Amino acid sequence: GTLRLTFERFLSCGGWATSKVVYTFRHDGKGMRLIGQDTSTFMRNSGEETMDSINYLTGRQKIVNGMYEAGENGLERDLTPRWRPLARTAPRYLESLLAPELE
Repeated sequence: GTLRLTFERFLSCGGWATSKVVYTFRHDGKGMRLIGQDTSTFMRNSGEETMDSINYLTGRQKIVNGMYEAGENGLERDLTPRWRPLARTAPRYLESLLAPELE
């Protein structure tokens, strides 16, 4: 019962970054309401990774920053999540959103 729109960017010449934004919508009787947003970035040269997940229905945001590093078993990740509450905002609908600027 959801619609997901994914925007991705991968730099191969002149940059190391990859980024992805996923919007999740659900119809609520008025239109396709934005209920979630997941953003991730990864630097291929340093291994630095950031993930940001927003749930607009529960009003919570999960932020994860970490690093891929060589370990005894190959590449290992150290990712520690942080949670924070979001301020209440009016519902947003698909028709009012623009494509994101990926960094």
